[in-house]
Amino acid sequence: MIEDIMNSRWGGYIVMAVLMGAIALLLRVLYGPRGLFRDPKWDEENQRIRSEEKLKRQWKEERFQLDMHYPPARDISPAPGHRLSLEEHCSLFRHYAASFITAKEEDAPLRLKEVHSLRVFDHAKRIVQSEHFSENIARAGLLAALYHDCGRFPQYRQYRTFADALSVNHARLSLDTLKKEHFLIGEEKEVRSLVQTAVLLHNKSSLPAKLLPEARLVTDMVRDADKLDIISIMVSHFSQALPENDAVFLHVKDSPELCSPEVVQCVLAGRVVSYRELHYVNDFRLLLGTWMHELHFAATWKELQKRGDMEKVLSNLPDTPELRSAVLYLKNLMYSQGKKYSSETV
Repeated sequence: MIEDIMNSRWGGYIVMAVLMGAIALLLRVLYGPRGLFRDPKWDEENQRIRSEEKLKRQWKEERFQLDMHYPPARDISPAPGHRLSLEEHCSLFRHYAASFITAKEEDAPLRLKEVHSLRVFDHAKRIVQSEHFSENIARAGLLAALYHDCGRFPQYRQYRTFADALSVNHARLSLDTLKKEHFLIGEEKEVRSLVQTAVLLHNKSSLPAKLLPEARLVTDMVRDADKLDIISIMVSHFSQALPENDAVFLHVKDSPELCSPEVVQCVLAGRVVSYRELHYVNDFRLLLGTWMHELHFAATWKELQKRGDMEKVLSNLPDTPELRSAVLYLKNLMYSQGKKYSSETV
């Protein structure tokens, strides 16, 4: 019976199927995964293509989510005498950011900065809604919050880092970008001046003593909103694997038990830690803790307490003799300041 089948048309099909299977098996042995003659570059290229396709899908999803929450990016041309709405300013900023951002993995830090700027704008809105500012003060605070980091995009494109010490002062570059791109050309003179001052000063360790009250108010608004979002970003990144060249942490070392003695001394002296003093991730945590000295608005404290971000920052510091006193100091500061601002909102 087997002989009859093999001599029939079906037998020919079986022989062909066996031969094709044998050829496929031979090709797999020779050129398949871990094959004898497989070029490793093929796997590298396939992996690269799959990674790029995955990043493109993620990027499109990110763009869609941003469009759902903020005005989509539009090419808007500001003109003298024509004041843009805040929604148009958001679209203008997003269009500017989009000119630097692609779906490539290397542009992930820029995507983070775009979202960060929009969230700082949102935080500034909460402050404005909880205070009684004049129209120009409120508008200047919102615009300064939106554009405060616009210089980060050319900074990263040229230097591939957000570390000012390794590149340029991003606040100065943001001010130059504001003027170069004419973002504020339709705004009143007072608003333009306040925005430019706040953008220039938002990253200063301390503000000039002779700064005008209006300028100080707008600058404090931006600094509060900026710090609030940076703390949130840091909390989300502390739990992730940290390459030492991670742009978020400005290239500090991920040594879980280590901290810099000078940073601990700065904390205990009641001073705000400087970026220049950071060497380890724990230094970054202590820096965020010292920012509590510089938060000015009840709305900022309310949001910080609502999220519990500062508790997360401090609770994840290692329990070592070197850090114990600094952590206790910052926790006492957190409870006292939180109680102070909570009582002000009652």
